[in-house]
Amino acid sequence: MRKIKDVLRLKFEVGLSHRDIGQCLSLGPSTVSEILSRFKSSDLSWPLPEALNDKTLEAQLYNTEPVQRQKRLPDFMLMQQELKRKGMTKLLLWEEYCAEDSASAYG
Repeated sequence: MRKIKDVLRLKFEVGLSHRDIGQCLSLGPSTVSEILSRFKSSDLSWPLPEALNDKTLEAQLYNTEPVQRQKRLPDFMLMQQELKRKGMTKLLLWEEYCAEDSASAYG
């Protein structure tokens, strides 16, 4: 991610505000703020070492491990039959689906 180094350069060498950095790089000020806060919480310092490439910098600032979550799909065939019953709504079916196991249910 090339823009990380640009954000850091514009902040520490040029001294621009978050809003000005965002306008220069077509980023939102909150994105600039997030990059800078991640940089401050890391063990890196400015200027960056010459041997540090973009991938290593990104890996140090962002946790690149994907989050593994197993979500449980509802039984759509059962839902289709249940909706034919009088008084049954999608909202009631969804509430029952979530009540079974809310941790693995889609919201």
